[in-house]
Amino acid sequence: MHPRIAFRDVARSTDSRTVRVALVPPRVFLNHLAPFLLWPCGTACDEAYLLGILASLPLDWLARTTVETHVTFHVLTGFPIPRVGLEQGLGRRVVELAGRLAAGDDRFRSWAEALGVDCGPIDENTSWEMICELDAVVAHLYGLEEEHLRHIFETFHTGWEPGTVSKHRTLGDYTRRLETTLEYFRQWQKDKSPTG
Repeated sequence: MHPRIAFRDVARSTDSRTVRVALVPPRVFLNHLAPFLLWPCGTACDEAYLLGILASLPLDWLARTTVETHVTFHVLTGFPIPRVGLEQGLGRRVVELAGRLAAGDDRFRSWAEALGVDCGPIDENTSWEMICELDAVVAHLYGLEEEHLRHIFETFHTGWEPGTVSKHRTLGDYTRRLETTLEYFRQWQKDKSPTG
């Protein structure tokens, strides 16, 4: 009856993404290959934060080291999720970015209002920037340095070649995405609070 996080069970480390996660609208049925998370306690902010971490490239890179053919609950619970406050700093920014990216139409309006973010379509360029910033913020939450983030991008995809351009920029143009993500990473390096 409420929006919830679902993830794709069938997954491989050689796909464009290994962990495929989404916020599913209310009143939508899912089958056994799309398990979802129940929240017996916690808030919409907790849900948006977890969604942002699971959707990030740093977590997906880690998942590729263990996933063979399925992302099961057993695999999912093994992923390290940074624990930080969600009222300010990096934690709050993950909530804002993931919440806004997920709240694409009116079915998510009450969820978006609980987060304090807008709801509705986002243009492609804005979405691109938000995805890159999300990866940068999550990299900081994992305590990564710039060289670690560069390594993640350079080793993420078997067929990655510097300068390759794809019409699906969020998946294929790793050079441009790395450069944009590093810009946000450096900005947050200057701006992040000591408490995260």
